[in-house]
Amino acid sequence: MFLPKHSVSNRSLTLFLSFLFHFPIETVAGAILSGYGVLILAAVIKSSIGGKAPEPEPAAPVAAPAASSGDLPSIESPEFEKFIESADDAAIMKWVESASD
Repeated sequence: MFLPKHSVSNRSLTLFLSFLFHFPIETVAGAILSGYGVLILAAVIKSSIGGKAPEPEPAAPVAAPAASSGDLPSIESPEFEKFIESADDAAIMKWVESASD
């Protein structure tokens, strides 16, 4: 196979192309896939030897802000269920309009 002459600065490219064209494509693909397999295997072994990463501490639950009189309760607060059950249509529409803003 014809390989063009390259300057000294392109020596690594010339070596790679001569390697690529010297062997069948299946052999080159197998070598590349084997290289990736070795890298993945090394990463798995390294992570198993290194131990487990420390687990982050669970975040403390955030309390919902208390609703003052006339305010609309947050949907996370226990007062929301009472608000929905006891509210009239005007109060619910006020809540819907505030949610869309």
